[in-house]
Amino acid sequence: MSKPQPAPTQRWSAGWGVGVGLLAALILFVPATFALQRLLDVPEINATPKHLRAHAPEVSPSYWTSWILAYAALLIPAAILAAIPRTRPIAIAYAITAAIVGGLLAVFVISFELNGFAPD
Repeated sequence: MSKPQPAPTQRWSAGWGVGVGLLAALILFVPATFALQRLLDVPEINATPKHLRAHAPEVSPSYWTSWILAYAALLIPAAILAAIPRTRPIAIAYAITAAIVGGLLAVFVISFELNGFAPD
């Protein structure tokens, strides 16, 4: 007689974390940051290209605060999912994907805003 096998523990796929992290970073992160900037009344940065400006743009601390808060909010789901052992692979995949994609988007958008993007 064979010994009964224990039921296999089903682990959730980390692919879900990658997919949701990618979607959250691409679709929600930048619009949420702009909405937070409107909520905090962050002064807009002049869109004049850098080479046409007389001086560097003045950036208020609330501008940087809005980006930091939105980035932290992007990573909160990973912290919540990491608390549950079964969803830790999803949390790790989400955190890595959202952090990398969100960080790159932030650098890209901030660069456009600080260096200007109006046509010459």
